[in-house]
Order: sequence, then C-alpha cells, then structure tokens
Amino acid sequence: NEKMAAMGSLLAGVSHELNNPLAVVVAQSTLLHEFSSDPQTKARAEKVRAAAERCGRIVKSFLGMVRLHQATPVETDINQVVRSALEVTAYGARSTGISVDVEFADGSVLVSGDADHLTQVVANFLVNSQHALAAIQGDRRIKVRTFRTKSGLAAFSVEDNGPGIPASIRERIFESYFTTKPAGVGTGIGLSISRSIVERHNGKIWFEEVSTGGARFVVELPMIGGSAQADAATQAHGA
Repeated sequence: NEKMAAMGSLLAGVSHELNNPLAVVVAQSTLLHEFSSDPQTKARAEKVRAAAERCGRIVKSFLGMVRLHQATPVETDINQVVRSALEVTAYGARSTGISVDVEFADGSVLVSGDADHLTQVVANFLVNSQHALAAIQGDRRIKVRTFRTKSGLAAFSVEDNGPGIPASIRERIFESYFTTKPAGVGTGIGLSISRSIVERHNGKIWFEEVSTGGARFVVELPMIGGSAQADAATQAHGA
C-alpha cells in the first residue's frame, strides 16, 4: 500500500510534466494540419495529433487507476478495444519479427466500460507476449481473439508460443511489483493493474497454459444485451 501511494504521488507530478509538452504537440500538429496544402502532410499531422491526445488520455487514466478513481462506463466495443491495442503495440511486434494472428467475433461485442482502461489491459498482454518471445528462436507467434461465451459474456484472449510461465510462480503473477523480467524491462505492476481494471468492470481475468507451450491470458466481461447479442451474432454468422 505504501508503494502504491508513493507511485500515485510520483505519477501526479509526472502527468503534470507530460501534459505540458503533449499540449504543445497537439497544438502544433493541429496548426500543421490546418495550414498545410499537402494532403499527405495533413494526414500525418492528424496521426501525430491523435497519438498525442491518446498519450494524454493514457497518462490521465493510469493516474486514475493508481488512485482507484472510478471511470465513467460507456458502451464500448471489445473488437475496437483490441484494434486500438494492436495499433499501439504493432511496431514492437514488427521490429522483432513476431507474427500476430487476430480473430475477431462477428459484429460488435459491446460491454459497459472505459475503452482506454480496457485497451491498456490488452496492450499489456501483447507487450508481455512480445517480451516472452524475445528470448526464443524460430517461429514466434501471438494470437489475439475476441469472442462471446455460451453464457453470454464478452471475452478476449492473448496467447503466445513462448516459454510459458513456470508452475512455481503462477500464483504470484498478478501481485504488484512481482516480475520475472530483467531489470529495466518490467515494473511488475502491469498484470496487477490489469486485474484491477477487469475487476472494476465486474469481469474475470486468468492465465491458462497452452498445450503446445506458451501462455494465454483470458478476460471475460459482462456483455450489454448478454445472450440476445450472442444469438444475433450467431444468426448473422449462420446467414
């Protein structure tokens, strides 16, 4: 608790320092987009602005999570959440030669929640998989999936074909500040915060061992419409 309180105080200062330069990036990219006559430059300026605004939201939401502020839930599509996380982590996968296979559920998979918080959960899973695969040779794969459960829940999973998680430490992986990563690579709070986010969305999060090796993390969340949404998707798929 003392460590989390200290982290909250630290992030309050960090968020203030980051928001100032981010505001400059947003303003300058907006001006570039407005006054540039080159369509390609306009498109790039818009991407810079969108990325800077997202950085600002992440700083704000991360601070809110550490301070345990309750986010205002809105209708959120899990498919879009996963797409956003894949976009954020795409460079890391491409630069290390990791292939990412994605399987989306048909239509929209709607939950009541905070899109930025849930995106951080998926992004954390993806980054952890990338780190796990960095140490192995040969084919390296990450599989991301969104789906609806038979009981009417929204779900997503991220798995990799890395070395997996030793049985001796599996019970501790969601503890704050527990990490198996080298110094300078991990902080040990990613999975702990992910669990906090999922639980505040009235969901469940767990780890599964993959039969062929590797690790799979799964999240289930209450789905808006529940079984009705699942039935509609099933009929559309059958059609």
